[in-house]
Amino acid sequence: MTITGAMGRIDPDQRRRVTGQGAGTGMMNWDDFRLVRAIAEARSLVGAAEALGLNHSTVFRRLGQIETDLGRPLFERSRSGYAATAAGEEMVALAN
Repeated sequence: MTITGAMGRIDPDQRRRVTGQGAGTGMMNWDDFRLVRAIAEARSLVGAAEALGLNHSTVFRRLGQIETDLGRPLFERSRSGYAATAAGEEMVALAN
């Protein structure tokens, strides 16, 4: 079965990686969802890092890895901050 949503078509193996229900190097966990939610709320990596008690470079690196694993951007970057894409909004909704 394939799931279709804002994040696109997700096959069962990819869904297990995204939800942390499987093995493999691309597996996400709930901390990743919390990180994406914190970035969306703060609209910045520094604000998200402060809220999570992490270094901003750790947040930057982990966001990059999450986006690489999913194969799509979760945020649009601009001078005014980070704005969630449709895929980012879907991930934030899953984190709530």
